[in-house]
Amino acid sequence: MKRDPLIIGTPVEVELIELVEPAGPSGEPEQWGFVFGERLCVVAQVLDGWASGESKFLEIQVQDGRRFMLRHDGATDEWCASPFVRPADLA
Repeated sequence: MKRDPLIIGTPVEVELIELVEPAGPSGEPEQWGFVFGERLCVVAQVLDGWASGESKFLEIQVQDGRRFMLRHDGATDEWCASPFVRPADLA
């Protein structure tokens, strides 16, 4: 079965939330998430990440299987989340 390609939906400003305090010397939270709409999205894994200019990008998957593109704007120190959606879901 052929699946539709995923496209990036409309970005929404979000605030990242540390759900479990850092456990190691890296200072990175053990578990983190964000509220998208009215739902808490807990990050299950980071699929990819890169930087471009002052922005950092993370492709992530949340615990319910949905995927998002997170973008951090270094100039404003703000995050936004864009869901990955299938074109058929937009019709």
